[in-house]
Amino acid sequence: MDGIYTQRVRETSYGNWASSGPYTDATWQQAHGRNRYHHNRLAFARRLHNDDTIQNHDLLYIELYPFHSKAVTAAITPPADLLTRFILDPISELETPFVFAFGKPWLRAASRLGLSDGNQLPVNWATASRTAHIFPLIRNQRLVVITQAGYAGPPGATDTEALAAALHSQA
Repeated sequence: MDGIYTQRVRETSYGNWASSGPYTDATWQQAHGRNRYHHNRLAFARRLHNDDTIQNHDLLYIELYPFHSKAVTAAITPPADLLTRFILDPISELETPFVFAFGKPWLRAASRLGLSDGNQLPVNWATASRTAHIFPLIRNQRLVVITQAGYAGPPGATDTEALAAALHSQA
């Protein structure tokens, strides 16, 4: 209760604190080192949009419970009604044509949501085990689920470039 983040929340609000990217600031990095999870997603967004001005407050992360813990030993299977209420409905309010999801559990989530099987996006991947499935959402948005054997994160530079080209051809 006496930590620096608690103090910052008290000074402003939880929303202001959370939108500041606290897990990437100097306080976090001094205690835990660079946040690879966030760094990988920020680098992906910047590469995908070819825009180095994108900042942490421009990104929104949504995790499938029980999050991205390496200690998870069971399938991640949140109920469809909760996925709709807390993920799809809020996403539909955003002005973004593509929503990206990383990892195979998102394929099962899309199925439980009734988003059909989706279509495999034809991408000339450098990583042979990587795939992308695209699912239609409301308001002309599309969910892009990217998977790779043994990895549930965004693609690197070469594969992001290939993904951007494939998405551009879909527009």
